[in-house]
Amino acid sequence: MCRPGAKVLSYGIADGGAAGTLRLEVDGTKAVLRAAGPYAADTAFDLPKVTVRLKAPVRRGSLETAFGGTSHDDPGFSWSFISSNWDGEAQLACWPDQPIALTRTIVN
Repeated sequence: MCRPGAKVLSYGIADGGAAGTLRLEVDGTKAVLRAAGPYAADTAFDLPKVTVRLKAPVRRGSLETAFGGTSHDDPGFSWSFISSNWDGEAQLACWPDQPIALTRTIVN
């Protein structure tokens, strides 16, 4: 989620809509958003608004938040869904080849 040295002061989620009951779990430099599922395949919904308030690190440089994930066991984005093509749930896990910046702030 953010560079070591930054401190998470507060966080919250809103506007979950069709995503159902949401939980945001923050552990050190990692945040995980969880929503109850499964969801029907081929059904559009908006992702919720996530707000994280950070205290910048003491050192100068850039403070960046990014999608994480490195593998199927540590995905950056995953979900369970129900398809009309087969019985039961299926899971999809995605992760970036390299971190994808969501925000970047210069610390002077």
